[in-house]
Amino acid sequence: MARCIVCGVDASPGARAAARAAAGLAEALAADLVLAHVATAPRTRGSAPTPEQHDAWRRRATRAAEDLLADIADDVDAPPATECLCLFGDPARRLAELARGRGALAIVLGARGRGEVHRASFGGVPAEVAAQADRPVLVVPEGGETGLASLGREPLGDPLPAGR
Repeated sequence: MARCIVCGVDASPGARAAARAAAGLAEALAADLVLAHVATAPRTRGSAPTPEQHDAWRRRATRAAEDLLADIADDVDAPPATECLCLFGDPARRLAELARGRGALAIVLGARGRGEVHRASFGGVPAEVAAQADRPVLVVPEGGETGLASLGREPLGDPLPAGR
């Protein structure tokens, strides 16, 4: 099983920051990059959707996820071997399962917005993934990918300059 970094993405700006950081981390660690989008079924009022309606939603969600993943991979200059996956279900559970099943070195996610004290310190999906995952989870705020994105591209300097 190849070493990999799993990065969960959606349409938010934070997801692009996470993908940039994940690409840099994967390059620095000589690991594969797996970009994954988890689609959740829309909530319905009243009766449940028919099997045909559900199948039509899955096809639309898959096409939208494929477009999103390709756009993000292109935008962050992901390596050609990057794997793009569309999953269905609970995002936290599915991302934790994917990382566990692939033996991922880490899971990288974007932080959303800055409201309500950043959703009680990175709440929502990142907090749920961290609670369910059995490996490190890195949460990247929008604009916070700068250092990690260049990890594999620039030689690391001496952290302790001479004379100190």
